[in-house]
Amino acid sequence: MSIIVPELDDIGYREFREESEARLPKDAPRWSEHNLSDPGITFLEMLSWLSDIELYRLNRITPKHLQKFLALLGDHYPSARASKGMIVSTEGVSSDIKIDVGTAIEMEINQRKRVFRTKNRFCGNPAKIDRIDVFRESELFISRRVDSGEIEPFYAFGEEPKEENFFRLILNGIPSKDLNLYIELDESNLPSYNQEWRDDYLWLQEHDSIKLEWYITIDDVTYWIEPKEDKSLNLRYSGMVSFTIDKPISSSAKVLIICRLKNSSYMIAPFIKNIYLNSIEIEQSEAIVERITSSGEANQELTLGHESLLDAKGSGVAIEVESGGKIESWRRVDTLQNSKEEDRDFIYDNTTQKVLFGDGQRGSIAPYGDTIICKYLITRGESGVVANRADSWTIKGFEALNFYNPRGINGAESIPSYERRFATIIERWKTPTQAVTLEDYETLAKMTAGLRVARVKAFVDKQKKNCVAVVVVPYSRGDYPMPDDFFCRRVCRFLDSRRLITTVIDVIKPIYTEVGITLHIKIHAHFDMGRVRRDSVEAIDEYLHPLRGGDDKSGWEFGRGVYVSDIYALVESIEGISCIFDISFHGEGTYDNRKKVYTIEKKSLIRSLVHRVTFEKSSLACGGAL
Repeated sequence: MSIIVPELDDIGYREFREESEARLPKDAPRWSEHNLSDPGITFLEMLSWLSDIELYRLNRITPKHLQKFLALLGDHYPSARASKGMIVSTEGVSSDIKIDVGTAIEMEINQRKRVFRTKNRFCGNPAKIDRIDVFRESELFISRRVDSGEIEPFYAFGEEPKEENFFRLILNGIPSKDLNLYIELDESNLPSYNQEWRDDYLWLQEHDSIKLEWYITIDDVTYWIEPKEDKSLNLRYSGMVSFTIDKPISSSAKVLIICRLKNSSYMIAPFIKNIYLNSIEIEQSEAIVERITSSGEANQELTLGHESLLDAKGSGVAIEVESGGKIESWRRVDTLQNSKEEDRDFIYDNTTQKVLFGDGQRGSIAPYGDTIICKYLITRGESGVVANRADSWTIKGFEALNFYNPRGINGAESIPSYERRFATIIERWKTPTQAVTLEDYETLAKMTAGLRVARVKAFVDKQKKNCVAVVVVPYSRGDYPMPDDFFCRRVCRFLDSRRLITTVIDVIKPIYTEVGITLHIKIHAHFDMGRVRRDSVEAIDEYLHPLRGGDDKSGWEFGRGVYVSDIYALVESIEGISCIFDISFHGEGTYDNRKKVYTIEKKSLIRSLVHRVTFEKSSLACGGAL
């Protein structure tokens, strides 16, 4: 039940004045002159007016109050989200060109200039990718030319990746010593996942069960090269793969880059959308510099001129004070309580977006007349979105280079309203952070960073003390996905920090019980038996599917048996079937004749065997067969 918010501002100026005048005969009987010209009445009117104002203020919930309430609920840092993306060069770039992190890039969006900044260091590469060849079982399977920087998407190691399959990039030109390949995967039809996996990057690299080997071939001589950084995590995600080429390459050399699969455990085969040699990751942010003359007062406050800080915590806010041509940097601290008189410290209050200085005892006072320089980054939120390809990117200091964005620059979001922030907190409260119930384990397992977990079933393992067994099924393009050991370890590692202290977690693979169904049916005249057979088998396969099956199409329920009535209701809706004479089961389960159900273990899902369909050709009438 929600709390009823009281209405405090329920009377106004007139009510205050009338009530006060009505009390005068009792509280001040000697005061007999109540005309408007009486000075006492003037004071009474003024006090009624002040009371009305105070009551109005008491009844209001100001933005400052809302921010304090949100801070109590854990929402300390309201911020806009910057649009992010990638730009690439339309041609080879000289290896002498180096662009540092944070370099400004200008772009005109809807007749407004927007400033972006680079997120990675760019090293020019004069080479271009001329052709991509894909080999399966040592045989050339695909050969595609790269036209204007675009290619037709392809499976890197096949739809079902096999060890020793590889692809190679045939370069036109000589690559620079610093070689950066941005590999973009096509993930358009895949479910979303928790993208905070990079926080655990080193552990993932050490324990990864997928092994790739990279080589460079120079004039038919092949050398092994090791990535110095692989943000794609062995082509699991879109990201940059960086190398240092320390082999001498002549100007006329033929150069190939080869990626070979040595150990495969992909849940989803990498489907490469494009590969770029000269690419820069960018985000929309602008550097703001404000110059304010110091008042020289103790506890001086300055309000920043922009709200949409790129980092709402204010960690990027820098303060400098210019005095007599000399500029000195001040230090940001969380509190001035420990600052001394000579300490040049300041506080940034993110709730009010104010910079606070000391009082001369706890923190120095910015001297009168000196110039206070405030530096910080802001983002323009949704106005920084570039929906389509654009070719007019201008990098400050490198105006001669031509860059374009092959995909949209998206992901921006303006500062959310207070209502939306409260709604987000409520939704966050509904999501467990500690695994207590079995439902908590199932919810949290699906949130494992970097994994697409399709199905989870948690239950108490009574054979082990204090043990919760968690069955996980990965998302896969295949029909019967099976996680590898690495997948299970990652889920277990994610749950381990969220379990109760005495609980033991056992993340296990699903068991698939093979089940086949035989139908004996009669069809309507003039219907094709082959088509009816195909439709029946496809309907049963889909109904029993571990990811898409069941009545709600969210996957067949763990441990649920197959009832005769389930199949009867499913098949009789297929066009062309007149009636069903018999339904029988075969496979690894057990048929309970009394309950008319084919049972499986509680940890199990169903793997369909070959389903059989036979037809009744006689004139036997329908009805009563089951």
